[in-house]
Formats: sequence, structure tokens, C-alpha cells
Amino acid sequence: ATSDNVYRSQGYYANEPGHKLPITTDEDFLVWSRPAAFPDFYKLYRQIYIDLQPGTYLLDVEEYWDVTRFDGEKHVVIATQSWIGGKHEVLGIAMLVLGCISFVFAVGFILHHILSEGRKSS
Repeated sequence: ATSDNVYRSQGYYANEPGHKLPITTDEDFLVWSRPAAFPDFYKLYRQIYIDLQPGTYLLDVEEYWDVTRFDGEKHVVIATQSWIGGKHEVLGIAMLVLGCISFVFAVGFILHHILSEGRKSS
């Protein structure tokens, strides 16, 4: 079934020339459409795998998804990440500590099980 609307038939939103419909395999659209858990959130757009030299950079920001209907805002954040994570290092440290404690308890339970089996057989 073809649409009588020339905009939709050419892949645009209704009555919005130049505003293309997103393709469902578009990775940017998939990231943007993933629901966020909280009202204030960050969504990863790109990762840069090379070292950036100090200086001035020009970003060309295009708006494909309107946020003005719900008083939303868009910002560009450039951040660095360490081996433990990015913005919330406390969470990474907490996970490491919890993992270490769990490992110690697991070793303790295994040793307790092995030693108590030896007492039962004698």
C-alpha cells in the first residue's frame, strides 16, 4: 500500500521535507530510542579511540529528534574514561570490593566444605 502523502512515500515525516524517517538499523536511532531509567540521563553517541590533541574542535550538531515538546535539552559532553569506568568511579570501586568479598567468602565456604567432609569420614 502506497501513501498519497508525497513526504511519507519518500521517507520523510508527514509534511516535514528534509526530516527523514529513521531507519530501524540506524545505530544512532537505536541508542536514542532506548528508554532511560531516570529523567536526567546520558546516552553514549560515539567513542573516540585515539588521543585528541589539545586545541579547538568544531562539532556539527544536527537535530533529528525533537525534545522541545517535553521541555527536554540536549548537551554535548566529552569525557575520559579510566579502566574502572567513566563518570561514576565509586560504583566501579564498590563492584570491585563486593566481588573481592564474594570471592573470599566463596573460598571460605569451599574450604569449610572440604575440611568438614574430612572430619565426617574419620
